Amino acid sequence: MARTKSDASPVRQAQEQPSTKACRQRALGVIVTLVARIGDARFQPRSLSNELSRIKQGNACGNMRERKRNRSPRKRRHFRPGQRALREIREYQRSTDLLLLKRPFQRLCREIAQDMKSDCRFRVDALLALQEATESYVVGLFQDAMLAAVHAGRVTLMPKDIKLARHIRGELIGVFADM
Repeated sequence: MARTKSDASPVRQAQEQPSTKACRQRALGVIVTLVARIGDARFQPRSLSNELSRIKQGNACGNMRERKRNRSPRKRRHFRPGQRALREIREYQRSTDLLLLKRPFQRLCREIAQDMKSDCRFRVDALLALQEATESYVVGLFQDAMLAAVHAGRVTLMPKDIKLARHIRGELIGVFADM
């Protein structure tokens, strides 16, 4: 036969539940705090309903979840120099997503095409192919420019590195070829 709460001894009931007086005092303290916060200009009604629901559920007594919630905020983690950059590099190397935003790139393509011909239409997959090719070109150019910067004994990428990479590729012709 299963025992119910009424069958349990009063001593055991007192040990299982926190003291009712402490719970009432805690609830009263929460209500006083809420009343004080209502007068505050920064008061948000959501917090009132959260606090009241906590009181109704019986969580006003300070259980473990409540203590965890009231802890001081966690300290920001400090990374060694370059560690976050290396993490971002690995993340971008793993992903196959496009790096440029689609809508701005489409607007740029349409603007350039409109300078050449007034009435142009693009299919969606054509614009995506253009974007894929553009990103591939830019990534390759930055890789070559980074090699030039490392060869010069620098870690920082400079415009002259990009010019050198384009010159070696044979892309700079005429006026823009002087370095």
